[in-house]
Amino acid sequence: MQGKTLAERYELADRIGSGGMGTVWRAHDTLLGRDVAVKLLHEGLASDAAFAERFRREARAAAKLAHPNIAAVYDTGEHDGIPFIVMELVDGSSLHARIRRDGPLTVRDTVRIARAVLAALGHAHAKGLVHRDMKPGNVLISRSGDIKVVDFGIAKGVGEGTSVTRTGALMGTAAYLSPEQVDGHQATARSDLYALGCLIFAALAAAPPYEGDSAVAVAMRHLRDPIPSIRARRPDVPVALERVVNRALEKDPARRFQSASEMDAALRRISPDSLADTAATLVMPAEEATVAVQGTEVIAKTAPPRRGPPRSARLIGALAALLFAAAAVWLLVAYISNRPTQLETPLPAQSATPALTPAPATPPRTTPAPTPAPRTPEPTPQASILQLPGLSAGEPDTPPPDTPTPTPTSSFPTFGPSATP
Repeated sequence: MQGKTLAERYELADRIGSGGMGTVWRAHDTLLGRDVAVKLLHEGLASDAAFAERFRREARAAAKLAHPNIAAVYDTGEHDGIPFIVMELVDGSSLHARIRRDGPLTVRDTVRIARAVLAALGHAHAKGLVHRDMKPGNVLISRSGDIKVVDFGIAKGVGEGTSVTRTGALMGTAAYLSPEQVDGHQATARSDLYALGCLIFAALAAAPPYEGDSAVAVAMRHLRDPIPSIRARRPDVPVALERVVNRALEKDPARRFQSASEMDAALRRISPDSLADTAATLVMPAEEATVAVQGTEVIAKTAPPRRGPPRSARLIGALAALLFAAAAVWLLVAYISNRPTQLETPLPAQSATPALTPAPATPPRTTPAPTPAPRTPEPTPQASILQLPGLSAGEPDTPPPDTPTPTPTSSFPTFGPSATP
């Protein structure tokens, strides 16, 4: 098929994928001058007239979907009796390939992908279209982080890998098949939500919830086996997220989320703190070229928002600031308590009489001196202590009681040799 032109418009370049339903080719739209993806139905399925007609009808229905998280369907046609559809080209990697290459996804990325898929499912369900084969292989991740769901209303059960069929009906991929589909009932919107629960489980554990040796064995486990615990395989998964997964995987559709918006609300209520430690991004490697898709409702931008320092760093910074403040207060208290106190020690009162040249000391007298009349001390300015012979520094100039004091003869004391008695 390489090099062929379909409908005199789409030139097939190279094959970019193959599955149970058909083969996907990169092609060039010569009319509009853009690259597209063309999916050709397998010849074995194309020979079934009823299936081929349903393929065309549902391709036209999918073309009516316009949502940023859904790969747009541009056209449909037929080449040599083989139906084909023309879709938006999203070069990147499927979620299935990403899990096989890198292993389990982070909790943060898983929640973001799930919410993007729910946005796409909600839009399709509102238009009356059920996907019927919601699996990692039908979720594409572009290099810029956009999430695109493909094969709406088209991939009904002949999927990549393990698949099962029933007479007259096609069923979804066994690992993501709802119990009611296994039991032969028609798929509904709640069947898509069950499949999404399996997808979330697979993204977190790198394996779907139920596995087995054959498609039939896996399908029967959806019917009979209890819901496995995702936290048993991945302990870091928040309890709130496990509850969402468990409810989506309820056997009874009435016990599941009743709409995509209800399930999205449950995911939105999960505490951001429980996702903060897993902030890896789903941006594709640079070597995988990607066509960015514009849209105002894109939910699946997987690059994490800009955040401040990690919570642990903020706590350490706050503790350091608290310790610094406590140290400053302690130093201030220590400084105030150790500061020397200014004590006003009164100096001995000095005579207001001007100081004269000191004379030789008077020999002691044997006669007791009369007691001088008390005088009212006059305030005198603070001055240095007089250094007189016979007095030590700091001692008052009043002689001791047993020392005779000369009788004052004038208002000024006389210093010098006394008269001979």
